[in-house]
Amino acid sequence: MSLNTFIREHANLHGTKFMCLEGGCGVCLVTLQFTDPVTHQTKTISVNSCMFPVFACHGMAVTTIEGVGNMKIGYDKTQTRLANFNGSQCGFCSPGMVMNMYSLLKANPHMSMLEIENSFDGNLCRCTGYRPILDAAKSFAVDVSADISKNVFDIEDILKICPTSGTACSGKCKTNAKRNIYDCVEKEEDLDDAIDFCETSLASATLKMNLRGGSLWYKAESVQEIFEIFGTFMGSYILVCGNTAQGVYKGLPPPDVFIDINSVVALRDHSFDGSNLSVGANMTLTDTIRLFNAVAQERPQTMRYLDTLANHIGRVANVPVRNVGTLAGNLSTKYQHNEFPSDLFTIFEAVGATVTIASDDGNPDQVIPLYAYLQINMNKKLMTSINFTSYGQNYYIKTYKITPRAQNAKAYVNAGFRFKLNSYNKFAVLEKPSIVYGGINNNFIHASQTENYLTGKFLMDLPTLQQALSILESEVNPDFVLPTTSPAYRRGLTQSLLYRFVLSLFPLGIQEKFRSGGEVISRPLSSGKQEYETDPTKYPINKPILKVEALAQCSGEIQYTYDIPTSKRDLYGQLVLTKTGPAVIDRIDAAKALKIPGVVKFFRARDIPGKNSFMALHPFIPEEEVLFAETNVTYAGQAVGVIVATTQAIAQEAARAVVITYKSKSAPKLKIDEIVQSGDQSLITLGGTIEPTQTKSDVKYKVKGEMKMGGQYHFVMETLVCYSVPLDDGLDVHCSA
Repeated sequence: MSLNTFIREHANLHGTKFMCLEGGCGVCLVTLQFTDPVTHQTKTISVNSCMFPVFACHGMAVTTIEGVGNMKIGYDKTQTRLANFNGSQCGFCSPGMVMNMYSLLKANPHMSMLEIENSFDGNLCRCTGYRPILDAAKSFAVDVSADISKNVFDIEDILKICPTSGTACSGKCKTNAKRNIYDCVEKEEDLDDAIDFCETSLASATLKMNLRGGSLWYKAESVQEIFEIFGTFMGSYILVCGNTAQGVYKGLPPPDVFIDINSVVALRDHSFDGSNLSVGANMTLTDTIRLFNAVAQERPQTMRYLDTLANHIGRVANVPVRNVGTLAGNLSTKYQHNEFPSDLFTIFEAVGATVTIASDDGNPDQVIPLYAYLQINMNKKLMTSINFTSYGQNYYIKTYKITPRAQNAKAYVNAGFRFKLNSYNKFAVLEKPSIVYGGINNNFIHASQTENYLTGKFLMDLPTLQQALSILESEVNPDFVLPTTSPAYRRGLTQSLLYRFVLSLFPLGIQEKFRSGGEVISRPLSSGKQEYETDPTKYPINKPILKVEALAQCSGEIQYTYDIPTSKRDLYGQLVLTKTGPAVIDRIDAAKALKIPGVVKFFRARDIPGKNSFMALHPFIPEEEVLFAETNVTYAGQAVGVIVATTQAIAQEAARAVVITYKSKSAPKLKIDEIVQSGDQSLITLGGTIEPTQTKSDVKYKVKGEMKMGGQYHFVMETLVCYSVPLDDGLDVHCSA
């Protein structure tokens, strides 16, 4: 069970939302406070409750948006600031924005504007354009700009007049009576820290639970205890850290045994063996970034490259994911799914990192290269550390990541380069370099042919570089599995990134027009400014005021459709979708799904009492669209029916269990050119023509052309959901906007 499910369905706190269920939108954020097992210091982080297991919260204090502030106890400064900066419109993302801001300030109240802005990479908004949200967050920065600071002063100066008394607000209002939203209602600092401390401090170090469904949950405190647990069962298991891989690979069946290893100190600490660094495999990405930056600064002669790795890790997922996602978790995802374009695997392999594998068979620990790790049997073995060697000043190490967007995105292609060069002799390659790419295909790791060719060559020699790029083009053969980009594009990226690496080596030695190709593109701090005029003589009609529901949105007190209280008799529906199209349905088999406890019914097209249609004809809708596909499937993802069950989770599981078989499959036509060439007039509708009002005989030029517009992925923050209640005369339907 996820923490989000517990918060919403068991604690009945609906201020915490959910949407993507993969740690990408940020509407589910909550604050975790716990004692770091290595430093023994209190740590505060934000985490995606949609993925973090509730049982992994053992020994932690969890704060939801309700615990930050509300109308009854008063609002927190993060809530009032976001509301006053007009950072809430539909409000669905607002609790997550507040929780991220709240967690950041709890962890470090002295952040810079750039640090704050870069810490919102895990929060999405569909309404505001982000400017007012970021301005509200950056208003807490130690280097806050004059414009933002002035806005804070102006807003707070206005709000200091109490609308009840008409006098200046003292800021000490403690009444629990219902407040006007313009009252000064910021609450004082938390008074329940001591209670949280007692509760978390008294929690047992180890744990064993029998879960509903038959699985076992253990919490281990040492490596030895992990191996002892391994010896108690024969079935499947999973080592639980942040559970962030669920965001990439969803819907997997639960294992027989869960083992929470977050408190195992040996797996989260680090040590030095001479000049080499050994990092606990269960160290979080956030802690790894801090460690790498510190070591790079302390040992610039031998470990300077670690800041390059730290910068790259800072582009993996987002802050809440990196707060609990671990090194071994990321590498294990690559181990289980070769197609996963793991940034950590690519950059660690490029620098020659090794992993230490421990087992309980009496043999000494194995220290093996990363590429070898992918080939061994890891059943009941444990990755204990990742080891990084030192490199001298003549090693040049760079990594790259090409993505659909700058933050919080998987790579189309990622790359890591390690070259030992003589910079005084045309950058002669002194040993076999390391050229590693991810995102090519399931098996590609090193560009071995290119590595062999460049060994002993002069990297700044133009014919040598051209030949290397030619060899690289021939040995890189990307696969094509949607939704990835085309093989040609990704093959071109591998060449571009190697060329970019070479350009970065000696900018002053190349023509000025080429230098920018090797430079690191740094995004500056964003900023925005509003300028508008109002006519005071027309106040209050056009007077800027705080939106009526702003504070209620920022505190999670606004009720959305999925927040409506339900009863134990309620049923939940989940659409059953096709996985291919166009095609003809051969059979729909729901037998397996109907055997799942809690499943009530499967409805399909033949069960509809009326017309199988939900989109009537309209000037802009040339044909009706069926509710459930019965025979012909026109596209992948088309609904064929709906599963009804006693819980949403059961309905989703059952929907995945429905088996649809197809016949007469055909390739989808996804481009206008393909449709025109096919001659299928049923897919072409003439929207209208423009006829000339007059003709001329002296026309000198005739201009003809075409315009193409690409599609854009569309999604909404509040998911498409409705809540229907049977009445005597029909249904009372509450649907999301």
